[in-house]
Amino acid sequence: MPRVSVVIPTYQRKALVVEAIESALAQPWPDLEVVVVDDGSTDGTVEALTARYGADPRVRVLSKANGGTASARNAGLEAATGAYVALLDSDDLFLPGHLEALVPPLEADPTVDLAIGNAVYEGHWRHGRASIFHRARYRPPVCLEDMCEGLWVLPSATVWRAARLKALRFDPTVRWAEDTELLFRFYAEGGRAVAVDRVVTRYRKHDGGGGAANKQSRADLIQRSRLALQERYADRTRDPRGHALRLHRRWIRQHRKTGDLEAAWPHVVAWAKAAPWSPRPWLEWWKSRWRARSPS
Repeated sequence: MPRVSVVIPTYQRKALVVEAIESALAQPWPDLEVVVVDDGSTDGTVEALTARYGADPRVRVLSKANGGTASARNAGLEAATGAYVALLDSDDLFLPGHLEALVPPLEADPTVDLAIGNAVYEGHWRHGRASIFHRARYRPPVCLEDMCEGLWVLPSATVWRAARLKALRFDPTVRWAEDTELLFRFYAEGGRAVAVDRVVTRYRKHDGGGGAANKQSRADLIQRSRLALQERYADRTRDPRGHALRLHRRWIRQHRKTGDLEAAWPHVVAWAKAAPWSPRPWLEWWKSRWRARSPS
């Protein structure tokens, strides 16, 4: 079997990252390495991991100055020696059979560079869905058009062909949604992916204890970054005009969530100018006004 490198970036998650590492080591894969990159934690993460895994040849713990998730993942990619790279966030967990489900499709077809698996939600999520694939109107994105329509991939439920991922690299200037930015470039370059309808990851919602950020603390910033990426690639869609109108709706709804009506208004105006006979921009605006008036 080919070697698989599991790359785990971490910051201020001394306890959570151990659980992530253990879930990777529990994979019944004969040639496995786990590369953990600490992104400048001050909570003793490096010392704790070195003490725990210093004698385990499968685990390498790297340390770098704080530079963000993208730079930490790139450091892990540079150190990885496997033919395939499995990404794992330090607050998520691999389920048994993760690698056994996602590596074979890449082995079977050398033209495919990315395998996308399903993930089960753990913790209290408002939407109440059991897994990512079972969310309403979701399907795994396998082309640029899908990405422009707002579909996304959980990094912890992917395995990449190492050569392709190392050639792409994460953009260290992208602070939020760096994984989505990489996927846009991957599909824009004609990259091929395969979706595997099997739950392989536990996508955990936590309170961010110990100084660690929780999954909801950055939700607005991540979503804004995703919408900005959809705008950047708008001219690559099959229907640029329709895509632009849908983007205005998404921006309005995103600003509605945060109560920022001032930021939503330009999108209402632009949508109304582009579709003067449609009542939809005004309906979205009044929904936003009504939401702002309603008690929280």
